[in-house]
Amino acid sequence: MRRKNVGVCHGCRSTQHFLNDCPVKRGCPWCSLGWEKCFEVERKTDNRGRLFKTCSNNCGYFFWVENEEFYGESSTRTEAVIDEVGEDLAAMFDSLAQIAEKRDVEITLNVTFRKAKGSAEVNGKGKGRA
Repeated sequence: MRRKNVGVCHGCRSTQHFLNDCPVKRGCPWCSLGWEKCFEVERKTDNRGRLFKTCSNNCGYFFWVENEEFYGESSTRTEAVIDEVGEDLAAMFDSLAQIAEKRDVEITLNVTFRKAKGSAEVNGKGKGRA
């Protein structure tokens, strides 16, 4: 039986690359020293198959992924979303970062991606470059 966490990126669950090359990997929101990693529970428990995030630096960060559709069973879903909106989002984030720096303000951004049946919410908060 093939293990679910082997051969996938622990940043976005893609089978096309690993965490070091992940275009959407994020730093740990708690310690900022490690990377936020996503795993699937493999043990025979009530949470089997459920996704969770943890820190690569073992700082104690733990978060259950509530919407598994964003990560999906197929890596092409995540990559398609990145391809479709990547350029527009990059331009928008650059503009927001410039505004935040110029006006010395904090910008909070909530983005919702919807595709087919699934959806995912991404919440970002930042000052300066995203």
